[in-house]
Order: sequence, then structure tokens, then C-alpha cells
Amino acid sequence: MEAGYPPAWLTNLIGEISFEEWELYLVLPFALLALFFASNILLSRTGRVWKSIRDHESASALSGINFSREKIYVFIISSAFAGVAGALYGMRGIVAPSVYPVSLSLTLLTAAVLGGIRSIAGAFIGTVIVVFLPDLINLVLGNFETSTQVADYLPFLLSGILLIATVVINPAGVMGGSHHHKKK
Repeated sequence: MEAGYPPAWLTNLIGEISFEEWELYLVLPFALLALFFASNILLSRTGRVWKSIRDHESASALSGINFSREKIYVFIISSAFAGVAGALYGMRGIVAPSVYPVSLSLTLLTAAVLGGIRSIAGAFIGTVIVVFLPDLINLVLGNFETSTQVADYLPFLLSGILLIATVVINPAGVMGGSHHHKKK
């Protein structure tokens, strides 16, 4: 089996599939499992402990929480998630520094900040915004005569404007604002 291609037993079972479909079939179960585990961890006692450490470390220590041990647990669990993601990305066949440009890091950071870094739903909403913003811009610009330079850089410009506006107006992101309304 070549890297990045579905195994022969799968193509025999469901027929010929494209590379994108193979990636979807491969990643979706892992993504759903990761979502399930992350949601359950955050709703458990451990998740409440982690939130208390995030919000006020010294108060957590005074209430008897061993924050050093809990930070190690957070590191181990987040490393496991990152390791699975890296292994899945390695199935594409190419893993090199050139595959990860700085713009990818900035895009991921923008998605996290736009949606809100304190919730899983915020990460999802931020990702949807960042992924579909270029398509929305192309749809709108389809009615106008624009140069390719403007069309190529406008999504980055609007993402930057959205990022700055989010940090200034609502630093907690889209879901961070709804989180505060839910408490009342």
C-alpha cells in the first residue's frame, strides 16, 4: 500500500474511491472519537479541575488541587490528541516543514480566536468561518471585475480584520460571548 491511498481490501469492499473520500473515511471516525473524549473530559470532575486551574491557579491550589499533576495530565492528553492527528496527517504521504507554512499556523490561530478558545463549539465555529470565508468572498467578487491580486489577498485581509475586531470587541470569541450569557 502506498502512503495516502486506501488499502486494497477497502477498495474491494466499497469500490473505487477518491483520495479525498479516503481521507474523510479515515479521519472522520478519529475526529468523532476525539470530540467525544474531549467533551466528556470537559464535563467530568477532571474537566472542572482543569477549568479551575485555568481560571485561578492559586485558588485551585488552596482548595487542595495538585495543579502540577493536573498540568502533566493535560500535557499527556493533549499530546495524545496531537500524536493521533500527526499520524493521520502522515497518511497523506508527505510530512515535511514545507507542508506547514506560517500562513497555516496563522489560519489555525485565527480560527481559534474567532470562535473562542475556551469551547469546542467555538473552535468549530471559528473553523467554519475561516474555511468558508474565501468561498464567500469569491461568490461576492464574482459579480465584480477585480484583479487576481485583490482576489488572492482579500480573504487574508478580511480574516485579519475579523481577528482584530474580535480581539477588540469580544476577546473571548463568538462562543465566549454566549458562554457569559449562559451563566446569568
